[in-house]
Amino acid sequence: MAARKPPSGPPPSAGVLARYAQAYARELGVAEGRVRAWVAYVIMAGVLERNESAGSPRFIVKGGVALELRLRDRARATKDIDIVLRDPRADLANSLEEALTGEPYQGFSFRRKGQPLRLDNGVVNMEFAVTYRGQPWTSISVDIARAEAGEADVEWVDAIALTDVFGVIARRRLLLARRAETALHPEFTCVDANSGSQS
Repeated sequence: MAARKPPSGPPPSAGVLARYAQAYARELGVAEGRVRAWVAYVIMAGVLERNESAGSPRFIVKGGVALELRLRDRARATKDIDIVLRDPRADLANSLEEALTGEPYQGFSFRRKGQPLRLDNGVVNMEFAVTYRGQPWTSISVDIARAEAGEADVEWVDAIALTDVFGVIARRRLLLARRAETALHPEFTCVDANSGSQS
């Protein structure tokens, strides 16, 4: 099979981006919808990393998506992205919506769908529509909660190479919560956040 050539620049439309996603999905043997979600997760993580408090990130990705972004197709697909807010007082839903719905990020925009759902355990579930250059891309479900003890432990993880695969300019490393599953897959353990650097 001939090597796939990287795109020469950002996709001009969601339709072109979709063709890249379809080719990547065939290459990995996964559903196209899962690849669309991966793109949205990486972009969302990049958007949230811009939101800092006293030099530290306010939002951290954890749970199944954090593992999926490490292991790609070797991890079980997950339907929700789990976010923790490192702020003991700020409103969960308002903080997340304000962080996501500002200026477009590399052509992507987020818009809340419906009302936030507050669960009995204190978690807030929110649905966001994701668009690329004003055209529909996917919808993602987000569970946001306050950071618990031990969730300040984070690490830099190599992200899906959106630029190489899709032509989308995005961070090559993401700041994710360090979880017990990393110990089960030491090959995916990355540099500690205090000493790591982004490329």
